[in-house]
Amino acid sequence: MRKTVFHILLFCFRDATAFAKKFNLRGEMVRVNKYLMACVLTLHATYTLAEPSFPRGDWGPAQRAMLEKKTLLTKGDMAAIPAPPGIETDEGQHELMRVMRIQLDPANGVRRPNARDALEMEVGDLLRKRRVLPDPNIAPTLWSMVSAVDHDVSITVLKEAKRHDRVAPHAVSDDIAEMSGHVVAPAFPSLRFARIRAAMGLLEVLNDQCADDYAHILADTAVDMEFSGQHRASDIRAAELVSAWTLSFVEASEQIRDEKIRAETELAVHLRLEGCPLDPKSKP
Repeated sequence: MRKTVFHILLFCFRDATAFAKKFNLRGEMVRVNKYLMACVLTLHATYTLAEPSFPRGDWGPAQRAMLEKKTLLTKGDMAAIPAPPGIETDEGQHELMRVMRIQLDPANGVRRPNARDALEMEVGDLLRKRRVLPDPNIAPTLWSMVSAVDHDVSITVLKEAKRHDRVAPHAVSDDIAEMSGHVVAPAFPSLRFARIRAAMGLLEVLNDQCADDYAHILADTAVDMEFSGQHRASDIRAAELVSAWTLSFVEASEQIRDEKIRAETELAVHLRLEGCPLDPKSKP
């Protein structure tokens, strides 16, 4: 049953009040009112329109081709991930408002370059830039394993994405800006986050000495994805599930035992020379 205008306004007011307290905006009610109005408009849209499906014609050629490829490490198909919350649900509304809050927070303006990098750079190049991966010339086996994991996680994500055809949040509400990237696949699960998470998860499987740094980078990347207007929280959570499933085969496999040993050695040398990505002067 559709909620009354009163309930929508009450829902928004409570969220706007929490927003004001969190960011100390008591004296800046204009900004709070702007957020409140955007919230009302978005909630109105969610109760009057059905969420659109991702257009099949918008799939990127490379992503369509991946659907026909076979995995290298994983066996069989992953159990289907439950569908994401619809925009008619409270959880679905909270997700959209969270994206708006992140975009409206002035402190998040500095996220724009990182969000663009996270969505547009090649995963290997991105993790090199963030000091997570060593140079491929000195760690060829490690890069080969990252490539294999990336291949498998991409296939599984895209199969799930095809089942749900979820659009990005900016396609649901005009009050959510599209700040980065050209969308080449449905948003659920997040293909980009799954690929980044799988690569960093592989490093943690091989050597967990920088696990805290990896967790911090991933948490920040997740917020960047929301800031960009391309993903919601449930897109990120689904990507984490696919990444974890993919990595479970790496951990259990005896067929790539020798490769794992060589990759561990390459990563250990990198960490000894460079340290963890967020604390390069502190050598593990």
